[in-house]
Amino acid sequence: MTSACRIFSVAVGILSVISLPSQAALVDIQREGGVAYFTYTAPDKVVRYDMAAEAFLPDIELSGIPRAIAVEKQRLVIGYHDNADTIDLDTLKSSFLTQTDGELREIEIVNGVAYFNLGEKGLLSVGLDPNTAATGALLSAKGSAIIGSDLQSAVFMRATGGSPSDIGKIRVTDAGTVISSIESFYQQELPEATSLFLFPEQDRLIDSSGVLYYTHDLSFAGQISGTADDVVFVDKDLIVLRADQLVRYDSALQEVSSLELEDAPASIGHAANSVFAFYDEADTIRVEKLALSSLADAKTAALKQVPDFEPELVEFDETTGIVYLIDQESQGLYLWSADSESYTAIHTLDTMPTWATFSAAHQRLYLGYDTGSISFVDLRSAHFDEQAFAHLPSAVLGLKAAGDFVFAADRSGSWNRHYSFSDRGRLIDSQDWQDVGHQYVWNPVTERIYHLGSYSDELKWIALSQQTGKFGSSSRTFQYSDAPALPLRLDPAGQALIAGDGRIYDLSSAEVSASVSTPISDAVWMGKTLFTLSVSSEGSSIHSLNADFTPVHRHALAGKASRLFGYAGKLLVLLHSDNGATFVSVEDSASEDATVKTASERTPALYSAGHSLVI
Repeated sequence: MTSACRIFSVAVGILSVISLPSQAALVDIQREGGVAYFTYTAPDKVVRYDMAAEAFLPDIELSGIPRAIAVEKQRLVIGYHDNADTIDLDTLKSSFLTQTDGELREIEIVNGVAYFNLGEKGLLSVGLDPNTAATGALLSAKGSAIIGSDLQSAVFMRATGGSPSDIGKIRVTDAGTVISSIESFYQQELPEATSLFLFPEQDRLIDSSGVLYYTHDLSFAGQISGTADDVVFVDKDLIVLRADQLVRYDSALQEVSSLELEDAPASIGHAANSVFAFYDEADTIRVEKLALSSLADAKTAALKQVPDFEPELVEFDETTGIVYLIDQESQGLYLWSADSESYTAIHTLDTMPTWATFSAAHQRLYLGYDTGSISFVDLRSAHFDEQAFAHLPSAVLGLKAAGDFVFAADRSGSWNRHYSFSDRGRLIDSQDWQDVGHQYVWNPVTERIYHLGSYSDELKWIALSQQTGKFGSSSRTFQYSDAPALPLRLDPAGQALIAGDGRIYDLSSAEVSASVSTPISDAVWMGKTLFTLSVSSEGSSIHSLNADFTPVHRHALAGKASRLFGYAGKLLVLLHSDNGATFVSVEDSASEDATVKTASERTPALYSAGHSLVI
């Protein structure tokens, strides 16, 4: 059983407002089974609200001044100053459970055992069923904000006694005794927090500072852009209450929407397609019902205002299938989702950048400018405001996310200079007497950044250590080309690099190991198959090649194509037409006799139909 901690939820339309009688003090809030429980003093009672029925249930009158409650199945455990009762939620009959011999602060239930937080005395474990072996063990663990996991057979808490306080995990037996205990190893690195919230799968938890931990070992699991007063989970989304705001995050922890409320709720809840905000107003409790669908509708309406465009800069997140497109004319940053086959967000930039690079490690889109300025957009934020990052002495002539670091280049110093920055914009290293290029490729396997020379088309590289962020040696191939050699594309294994003139480099030796006869405007590996894009005055075509680079299939495209992306077993093609940027997905077929089929429109994009081609 997991305590229903305070959680926040998003919506736009207010559908109903319900008032409660005056209450003196709200001391605890829990959620369980679609019901929210509000524990009050003076009068001493528990007020219940059924979110599915959208109605209040009969109040539960208490025999003393309550300190905390916990709910499991059809029973409620109520804690007083130094004793606790159980209440049958069907009959509302109260039964004595235990003396606590200490000032009770919190209650949590794990697999039929109640854990009472007695502050400096530790945790008292008491079995709730007659056949439970737990009889009243006092565990030495001390902390606050306890939360339990049945699947992990564990109690989590913010440990006290350290500076700063850390997060701890206590594995327990069915008898309520300790098996083992651990604390996270980020004690001095991550912010303090006062509350914990467990994901439905119980594989992760998030604290009120916005930091996520894996529950099996308390290792770092990510971080949202801000704090969390309460959290609810809607499908795969995370909805956070932050003062008087509701903020919605997707499964990748990217902030996708926010909503300002009239005041700060005490808690939130979720049922079906609605979110409920519960307001404690001293003498009344107000329940505000919010429709989740209203938020989606508002988002779609805003997207329909996007003009036609042809992007100058394109970046791709191969993990989430999000394509980031930047258009010079509108100075717009457009997000297209391969999962939904539609544009999902649009943001306006203050100035048109000349460089862009997506960082999976930082969840940022870095932007470079002719002024030498480098900024970034936090992709976990709904507002996508640009933030200053670094400034080069002259115009940015190279920008690439390189693992945990950011690579940049300009023409300052002797000839040209390369730079390495941390995620905080701190300059770690720089080297002059380098060359600049029109495109850079980061290879995490060799820990090198590759580019073609500015005065020749020979392949050059410089090493960048992922341990230190320092540059290592640099070199080049001394092999030149008479044909345009951009773009450069890396195979997923980090062993080969293909250039626009068809040369394929074996990166273990930096020698040309093979070549492709057709000019290449773009290329991508999917498994052992290499797909290349050729563009000429006669149109565009896609070629598929096997592992030894022998051509297998060719398919002509209707329109001018510029980019290829591999995602979820499909090849995505970026096409340009009078209707703007259009995406089609191409499904690879192993059959030599496969024919081309154009499917009817699936979920339509705003400016293009989502077509499927089979080659």
